[in-house]
Amino acid sequence: MHHTDKKSKIINALPYIITGLTGIVIMLVIYAVNGIYPFGSGSVVCDDMVQQTISNYTYFWDFLHSGFSKSLMFNWETAAGAQVLTTGFYILKPWEIIFTLLCPRDGIVNGIPFLVIFKMTMAGISMIGIGIIVVVIGVAAGR
Repeated sequence: MHHTDKKSKIINALPYIITGLTGIVIMLVIYAVNGIYPFGSGSVVCDDMVQQTISNYTYFWDFLHSGFSKSLMFNWETAAGAQVLTTGFYILKPWEIIFTLLCPRDGIVNGIPFLVIFKMTMAGISMIGIGIIVVVIGVAAGR
């Protein structure tokens, strides 16, 4: 690979890198100003996240780390039981599976703020791609 090819690849990647880093910095500043973990005792875990998300993550963690001995159809460990596939569909995505595999069970609550930062950063980076497509379509349409 020539030096100019490597340099052009880095230049082409800069918008993605800058967007990603900007998202991370903004979220960390918001966490710091509001005393959210790791900058304080506050948490992004509130409302439905306490009742649904955390219990779904811990149940899914148990499923992954128990040799798949738990059911993905129904969870009897919640108050009245819950269908896992319908209420927990949002934890069966690649980022959540990776998070659940990497995070210790007792670290799920404190890991959620980092997962939120990661997901917001990925959303921002993906918007660049959509923005580029919109510009290309606009230029092609003569606008």
